[in-house]
Amino acid sequence: MTFTTEDLSVFFADEDFATEAGYLYYGDGSEVVPTLFRVIFDSNFKLVLDGVESSATVAHCKTTDLALYAIKHGDEIFIADIPYLITGVQNNGDGVTSLLLEMVED
Repeated sequence: MTFTTEDLSVFFADEDFATEAGYLYYGDGSEVVPTLFRVIFDSNFKLVLDGVESSATVAHCKTTDLALYAIKHGDEIFIADIPYLITGVQNNGDGVTSLLLEMVED
């Protein structure tokens, strides 16, 4: 089943499902623009490939938000004032992209 952007907005707008993530958007490179976008944050995500399980911290977001702010692998986002490095970007093809995250240590 494929969702439309309008369908997804219901989940990302709901405080029970989603939270805000912060991102420092560099735009054309001349100035930094602090940006907020909505994610469904999952710190207990289980990834299973060919019988191998792994736990990961994941932020699910609308694919259109990633494109709008040019968020990519290697960038940092902030969730609940905690910095996370994006270690993977997985577009599932139905309007949601999963960002694999690693907490940034001081």
